Amino acid sequence: MVYHRQKDKFKVYRLKHSTHALAEEVVEKINQKVSQPERNFAVFVNPISGNKTSKEVYDNWISNILDYTNCRYKLYDLDQAKYFESFDLLELDDCTDILCVGGDGTMQELLTVLYNSGADLKRWNFSIVPTGSQNALSCELNGRTLTGALLTIVKGHGELCDLMKIVIENKEIIATTAIAWGLVSDISEIAENYRILGALRYEITGFLRIFKEWKSYSCEILANGINQSADYLCVMVGNHCAKNLTGNEVVFPNGNIKDGYLDLEIIDAVGRIKTSKIFRKLRNGGLHLKSKKVHYSKTKEVTINTINHNIFNVDGEIFYGKKAHITILPEHARFLMK
Repeated sequence: MVYHRQKDKFKVYRLKHSTHALAEEVVEKINQKVSQPERNFAVFVNPISGNKTSKEVYDNWISNILDYTNCRYKLYDLDQAKYFESFDLLELDDCTDILCVGGDGTMQELLTVLYNSGADLKRWNFSIVPTGSQNALSCELNGRTLTGALLTIVKGHGELCDLMKIVIENKEIIATTAIAWGLVSDISEIAENYRILGALRYEITGFLRIFKEWKSYSCEILANGINQSADYLCVMVGNHCAKNLTGNEVVFPNGNIKDGYLDLEIIDAVGRIKTSKIFRKLRNGGLHLKSKKVHYSKTKEVTINTINHNIFNVDGEIFYGKKAHITILPEHARFLMK
């Protein structure tokens, strides 16, 4: 099996030789070139992520590629909600790599359970194959293609990256992408009722939320030693660019998953038309930062005390609470990267 850089795909070749000895010689030389330490994968497949293509991607691509490598692997099918809460973590003792086939929320749930169990996250290589709705983490680690994610797994190049620890109502959550409050979390909650539409559900519910009904969002924000309270459109905190796999959306243009900082964006309360313009710029490579209504800064921790809206979106998953405290965990997990 060979990966073609120009064609961006894997292809299988079958070699024929006049003698068995010559064939063995060719295979031996190839093995010398590509040999690497033995790896043992735990593969978690979330069948309901995004457009529900996880199982198909695993059957058609991942299992075949792993079969060609010097790897052992075991499949775990996330066949129920909160799967990881009842998962026996001893199953991971002999693993070198943990692969999630799903979206950002799948990785978030796994990392949260491992972190709260006291496990050292640096002992594994984490990787993700994008089959969710937004896939911001995979885009950050592997680029914008499915093949890029598959190639990253095979290459096995791991780097220590930052995570976010978020505490909401005494519940600790380990996030990899972003937490959002305000209009964004409001749209996300409504979109939960339309998961069958995949990523399109955010476009539809966003349009309805902006033009059918309008309201203000009030909270108190503490960051960089400054305490401010007002009405806002939304508050977003991330630890990398949070690009969209299928579009030109870049939420945090200056974000870096290895810089040891959180990216804080506060958008002032504005009307419908101005809101549409800001989000149009966000979808155009992150140009929204040029707006005077968007306030950007780097920080180590942020506290959001809600006043009239208690919904938070964390890596695409909905959480409820009156307060969220976010801190950065520098170099806390090893991710496979391109």
